[in-house]
Amino acid sequence: MDNLTDLIHKASSAEPDGHVRMEAVQALKSARLSKWDVQALCTALEREEHPAHRAVAAQILGYHRTLETLPEIAGLLLELAGRERDPGVMRAIAFALRNREEVCTLLDHARPEVRDEAILGVPLAGAPLKVLLDHFFRCRDGGRKARIAARLRGAGAGTLNEIAEFLLTADLPEGGGMAADVEVLLEAFSQEDLFQHLASEEEEITRTHREIWSGIRRRERKRMLMEVSRKAILEGPSLSLLNLLLRRLRDEEAFHHRNVRFLRQVFGKVRPADGPALVASFRRLGDQARGAALMRMAEILAAISKVLPDRRPEADALLRSWAQVAPEVNLRMYHLRLQTPPRRTL
Repeated sequence: MDNLTDLIHKASSAEPDGHVRMEAVQALKSARLSKWDVQALCTALEREEHPAHRAVAAQILGYHRTLETLPEIAGLLLELAGRERDPGVMRAIAFALRNREEVCTLLDHARPEVRDEAILGVPLAGAPLKVLLDHFFRCRDGGRKARIAARLRGAGAGTLNEIAEFLLTADLPEGGGMAADVEVLLEAFSQEDLFQHLASEEEEITRTHREIWSGIRRRERKRMLMEVSRKAILEGPSLSLLNLLLRRLRDEEAFHHRNVRFLRQVFGKVRPADGPALVASFRRLGDQARGAALMRMAEILAAISKVLPDRRPEADALLRSWAQVAPEVNLRMYHLRLQTPPRRTL
């Protein structure tokens, strides 16, 4: 672009004519940058005297995600960041480094706006995610912790798995504050992911080649993660989570056996508004169940009918229909009504 420098100056102009400035900004955004244009922007970032000009150059590099095609300029941007003193330019450089591991070096920057921009740019996988998590647990700024948690929102099960593995193995400050920090962190994830990956009794931690202390610490961390995630779920289980649990307890006897106490707690927290849809799920899934599976579902449905008395007639009718298919359901209901469960609980 022959007029690149002129556009940078116009885009950063403080003149009253905003129309000229906006036209220049739009021209820079819509441009197809060549390698020479990128070099010119880097030169502007390095040599322009006015910080507003340097900031625009960095912003355009970030807007066009230049590092995806020219990753070799990351080193130059970090070098310039080390020399830069203007916070606006520093924030723009952090924006240009977004989704690159190099942005992690700016997490400890003295200026909060630069740190915040760096948080938004950290890739949520692999080594950069570990750096971000280590920063989260070691910093004492509650606002920064909340911004990191917000950055993780919607990241999905893969990121949650990496977080869980980090927490099980990382050398972090122990103490009561750690559980509170984990609670803030896990707010970013869905209840279904929390249960599947943290709250469910799935992992058997054994002492093999690990040192004894490492095994003990891993077990303690696993228990803490489970307790924190279960607490978050019990504050108000979602209908989608309840449907997930219902399908698994119907299909997986071992899952039901390992988690039965927590399942009773979760279904005991069902919201009245979710009652009709949940009973409908019991009916639909019960049509495909027999024998022991129906008995597991019957126990939970009976508990729900006590929590939601408005749904009791509908639940009782469904239980009677199940008893015709699986006579053992009648026996189960008899014991539940007497509150004398059989020796082996479901």
